[in-house]
Amino acid sequence: MIGARRDIGAYEAPAPVPVSDPAAGPSGSTSNGSASVVSDTLAPAITGLRIAPARFTARHGARLRFKLSEPATLTLTVKRRVAHGSRLTKVATLRRAEAVGSGGIAIRRKLAGVKLRPGSYAAIVTAVDAAGNRSRSYTVKFRVVGR
Repeated sequence: MIGARRDIGAYEAPAPVPVSDPAAGPSGSTSNGSASVVSDTLAPAITGLRIAPARFTARHGARLRFKLSEPATLTLTVKRRVAHGSRLTKVATLRRAEAVGSGGIAIRRKLAGVKLRPGSYAAIVTAVDAAGNRSRSYTVKFRVVGR
């Protein structure tokens, strides 16, 4: 019996709704029959961030390497450590659209139009995808030595 009524078979009650994978997102349709829109809420991931060599001359330069989980706009902010202190001052900002997978940026005598002088630097890297999701910031340190 269901409530006050008689039970007439196994298919009388509505079928249970299957549990879907939350990572897959909704795939049903709305009440007017159009397909639902799946919004991107996952921020891009930056992995394998490294600079080689970490100590270099401005003439020879170095290469910053990374991997992106999805296409995104990469922002590289370079800050210089002030003399005899621990404070960092922003030197240059470089924005570049990068595809999914491995990528790299060459750091040489000039970066985003700014000449790198000898000293200690920190490169802060973030990525923003097309939906506006921002990755966390990653920092890599390097040092530019004599000419």
